[in-house]
Amino acid sequence: METPIQAEPKKSNTGLIIGIGGIVVALLCCCVVFIIVVIAAVTMMGPLVGKVYSTINNSLLTPVNDFPVNPGLTQIPSGVIPQGGLGDQIQRASAWGYVMVTAARDGCTMNNPSASDIQIKVKQKPDSQGLWVEEWTLACDGGSRKPYTVTFTPAGNGDTDIKVK
Repeated sequence: METPIQAEPKKSNTGLIIGIGGIVVALLCCCVVFIIVVIAAVTMMGPLVGKVYSTINNSLLTPVNDFPVNPGLTQIPSGVIPQGGLGDQIQRASAWGYVMVTAARDGCTMNNPSASDIQIKVKQKPDSQGLWVEEWTLACDGGSRKPYTVTFTPAGNGDTDIKVK
């Protein structure tokens, strides 16, 4: 007679399911705790951060009286900025600053820079978008003269973008 073969007992996945369920519950608990901590931090830190920004904003808006201010001054005194070209005083003052920085990088030193030493020639009149180009020639120390191309491009906000080459 043959010996009956016993079927292997069925393996149960109950332990695996319980383990996965436990991990999911633990992760959900961690997420809930994390969200509670974030909400508490934002609730407590929000006013502090707002106070810091308010302090910074107040410092930026508070005038510093390092130099005398003349609120009636609408004209920059002559001789302070170069004359000529198509730009107004503010555009020329800004352009001169950019030109001097570019000249310093190029090795065109000016121990006593003077606005009267700058020659400005219009190279391109304003086009349909209002862009124009000028050539600013500087008198460098040592007697050399160096030209710089200055491009004025009207910006959408009413300002003018200035580029120097």
